[in-house]
Amino acid sequence: MTTRLLLPIALACLTACASGGGGLSATPHAGVNLAGDWSLDYGRSDNLQQRVNVLLRELREQAERRARADMDGRGPVLAASVGGVSDRGEAIIALARMADKVSGSPLLNIEQASERLRIHRENDFTLRCDTGSGSAPLRRDMLGAERCGWDGHQYVHSIQLPEGLSIHYRFTLGPAGDWLHVATSLSSRQVSAPFTVSRVYQRFDPEAAGYHCEQTITRGKVCTTAASP
Repeated sequence: MTTRLLLPIALACLTACASGGGGLSATPHAGVNLAGDWSLDYGRSDNLQQRVNVLLRELREQAERRARADMDGRGPVLAASVGGVSDRGEAIIALARMADKVSGSPLLNIEQASERLRIHRENDFTLRCDTGSGSAPLRRDMLGAERCGWDGHQYVHSIQLPEGLSIHYRFTLGPAGDWLHVATSLSSRQVSAPFTVSRVYQRFDPEAAGYHCEQTITRGKVCTTAASP
């Protein structure tokens, strides 16, 4: 899967995430099953540093164009305008670092049943969804709100935190079922547009590949990249 193919999926994710996850279903399209073990394909996933560099360069160019349009002969205008980009640039970098942290799990183990989904992620918390009520659930607590469900053949999981940070995951299974695309979009009050990271995972057999796996009570089968003890 090339970057050219990833772009339309990422753009579709931005549109869907902006809607706030409305219209989600409790069940996917027939035949869509994300269950299994997945390993991150670094070569087909986003290079985060390159993404950040491009965004910062675009911000600086936009600021310089605005400054030239507004200049009335006073030199400090350009400097002040470009200086404003620094604050937005810092917000983008902070959002990118967070996006990298919440989307960079090298291994996934997914359990899927008719009324539940568990996405166990190495070095991160498990995404849990229970749809036994017949509709996509919405949970609220003192930490924020969490919504999950199916948008056709795609699984969507959204987390809204009190401080204005939103995290939206969209899982898309490849046509042959051998790869999984995960688009993670983060939104913040400090940044005008969401920041999206695209990751591609390949289906694999962890034990045959030499990973260390163990069965746990709370998290099911957990595989890690660490060597077996």
